[in-house]
Amino acid sequence: KPRAQIHPEGAPRRASRAAASMAMARMDTERQDESLDFLSGTVQNLKRFGGAISEELDIHSKLLGEMEDQTDDSRGRIKQQQKKLDELSSESTMCALWTCIWVMVVAIFVLLVFF
Repeated sequence: KPRAQIHPEGAPRRASRAAASMAMARMDTERQDESLDFLSGTVQNLKRFGGAISEELDIHSKLLGEMEDQTDDSRGRIKQQQKKLDELSSESTMCALWTCIWVMVVAIFVLLVFF
């Protein structure tokens, strides 16, 4: 069987290929680290935005609750005022009727007495 010939340059070529491969792996790792750092910063920004949005929603929810309470109070006052207006309306109608009756009675009396 023929033996494979060993080239004297074979060992340095392998070492140089291994070194090049390791250098490529280090560059890939550095790029991945930079990408991960960028992603980490992006995630932190999103976390801050999410927190700010959550705070804003809490504030708006509280304001809407207060507005709802004020609206309920206003509705109650409006109903009370409407009842008072209805009472005044019925009272003024009765007053107007009594006034008309008295005017007619006086007119009839004047007609009977003077004519």
